[in-house]
Amino acid sequence: MSSEPATQASPSVSPQQVCGYALVQWLKEGRTALCRSDAGRMLVLKKLEQDCLLEGDLHPDVRERLARIRELAHGHVATLIGVERDAQGTVYAVWQYIEGRSFEVWACEKDRDQRQVARMMRNLVLAVEAMHTQGIVHGCLHGRNIIVDEAGVLRLLDVSPLLFTDPQDDAAAMAKLFEVIIHDRGEQESNLGASLIRQTSGGAALAGFSKLISQMIQPQDTPPAQAAEDQREERSRRRALHWALACAMVAGVLALAGWWMFSRSVAPPPEAPIEALKPR
Repeated sequence: MSSEPATQASPSVSPQQVCGYALVQWLKEGRTALCRSDAGRMLVLKKLEQDCLLEGDLHPDVRERLARIRELAHGHVATLIGVERDAQGTVYAVWQYIEGRSFEVWACEKDRDQRQVARMMRNLVLAVEAMHTQGIVHGCLHGRNIIVDEAGVLRLLDVSPLLFTDPQDDAAAMAKLFEVIIHDRGEQESNLGASLIRQTSGGAALAGFSKLISQMIQPQDTPPAQAAEDQREERSRRRALHWALACAMVAGVLALAGWWMFSRSVAPPPEAPIEALKPR
């Protein structure tokens, strides 16, 4: 999500702010703002709709989901920093800003060959699978909130605060996105493009997408050595995911054991401060 810097305000006029952050520009008027913190960090503030609120505060279920998103151990998902309220009472989710191009724009550039696009499609499938393994469904996938950053790494933005629980919602959104990209690239009549459209139209699971896309990366004229390298790459990605999940589980068990031992040896701690995700 790249953007142009806003025109500098006159020195005699205070810059407009959102939740105390200097407004750089509205990415979507009144709903999504690109802001700068006092430390110079770029942030994206996204308005939370009334469906997320209960009597002006975060709905408890939404609060719990946002807390899980903020703690998500996933290098391909933008960081949710917190939730804040502006002077008018509007509640915003505060996200890390990622500089880059939308996946849809990146994939349809003229010099982008089919193999590159297929690799990034597979990266998207694996990234979303990793989210699902941690119990989070994105719920709002489309071509503009999937970013290829300046290092060429795919990043997911704007995980929905609503209570999406069905992984097939994400699979259907990716199927629609893949079809749009294939048509925009003019590859719907190719054998590979047609195969992927048939697969996605059938409502296949993510594992089916990944298998077919891997076949797209390995056209018939691919040397055996390159094909083997591609297979090793996918196995390596999946092993890394499994190790990360295993480490997270072990860390959780150790933390629970440590808490249990500590709780038996000392008096209960004082009440914790107000939750970081409580709007202010």
